[in-house]
Amino acid sequence: MQRWGDRHARLRSMLEGYHKDVHAAYLAASNPSPHGSAPQPPGKNFHIVQASRPDTGLTVLNNLLVGLFDPDADYKKSSMVTVMHDYDLLSLYKKEKPNYDEIFFVVSNRGTDPSSRVNNELCEYTNVLCVEYEELQYNNQQTLHDMVNNLSNKFQSRFQHFFGPGLLDENKKMYAVKRLDAMENAILALKGQLPDVIDEKFGVSSASVGKIGVNIGKEKTTRPQANGKSFHIFQASPPHTASAVVTNWLMGLFEPDKDYSFMLKDRKQTIRNHDKTVSIDSTVVTKTHNPDLMSLYKQYRPQFDEVLFVVSNRGYDPETRFDESLCEYDNVLCLEFEELLFSDTSEIPRVANDLTRKFARRFEYFFGENSGLFSADKVGSAIKRLEGMTQVAQTLANEPYSVSDPKYGVHGGYKINGREVPKGRLFYCGGAQRFFNTAKFKYSTFGLFLAKSLFPDFEGDVKVDGN
Repeated sequence: MQRWGDRHARLRSMLEGYHKDVHAAYLAASNPSPHGSAPQPPGKNFHIVQASRPDTGLTVLNNLLVGLFDPDADYKKSSMVTVMHDYDLLSLYKKEKPNYDEIFFVVSNRGTDPSSRVNNELCEYTNVLCVEYEELQYNNQQTLHDMVNNLSNKFQSRFQHFFGPGLLDENKKMYAVKRLDAMENAILALKGQLPDVIDEKFGVSSASVGKIGVNIGKEKTTRPQANGKSFHIFQASPPHTASAVVTNWLMGLFEPDKDYSFMLKDRKQTIRNHDKTVSIDSTVVTKTHNPDLMSLYKQYRPQFDEVLFVVSNRGYDPETRFDESLCEYDNVLCLEFEELLFSDTSEIPRVANDLTRKFARRFEYFFGENSGLFSADKVGSAIKRLEGMTQVAQTLANEPYSVSDPKYGVHGGYKINGREVPKGRLFYCGGAQRFFNTAKFKYSTFGLFLAKSLFPDFEGDVKVDGN
């Protein structure tokens, strides 16, 4: 082509464009990703260069970027992200820019040593994003998600002039989290091996233990799996709906020895476990009184393959019922207060078995048929936990409400055989309010008189208050 001269400049340009397109198609075919790659702006192509010196968060940053843009690629083999240890960004830019519409640099800095920091002036370029080492630290699932969200948002904001809005959606962030989770597991699997044994997928070795994130594995938990998928259960109910029974039954099935966890009604939706704040990843069942299940789902679904809700409702008062339309969702199981009642511990096995069958049927789409998660042993653990809850509630019956049990979440004054779970028959008394509801004659009082007269097992007495 060099010999053809200017006469064939147009043909040469066309052939070079064709060659470039074929090469791009080859790269796409040789690095397939079932999740798709980052969206290319119309008519533009780009490349990301990660510039990091050793011990500046190199491995975490690389797996984060690859997780966002090329989640199935092996370490240093991504067609979207290149790693280099040199901070001479300008030379690389001049060399590679003719091949792309734009090249973006993501740099990790650490401390004040000039050898582990890029020149501050370079961070001012619109195609350079500088990240501090501290921004790459995490020690549990919650802080991992926070880190991924923070850096994804910084990338999106910094380079929006090229990509426009909506480059990194929740799915891409989820792929990044999953890749970092897999990286952690790879590190733990290499523990005890020689430092020169490298995991080809994530670029880590046994020497990475203690250097990735903050104390990696310190708060690492083994999530329960159903057919290889993770899940979390919210026990979401209004107050005074026997929700303690539901929570302890669920915990008996999935984490029988754990302490009770409750989500506070604050802006951060803090989860408290007795006297400490915990991440949602540290428990399988979280209790909440928050009726906005949709917002909870949107917030936590990216962290799990599925989020399930078990709701307990009571009566007809809107204060003790959640919106009925929520019960129509496949991932929501609604229970009525009457289903949770037992007069003594001999009835607990019936209640636990009935609830577990309803749970298994409702969520069969996720857990599958005949799941081992609902075996006789699991139900036995649920029964045992409910029996323990009952015993503790009885010991706290005469204590003030401020006294609570950290394991079962029951407070002083919680009456297992009283208001929450009454003994014997439950009397609902009413009457013709229009004609009988006067200062000296209350229709509900009249109903109680009738109940006492007709049922010999009626306990207590009926008194009329003139006020």
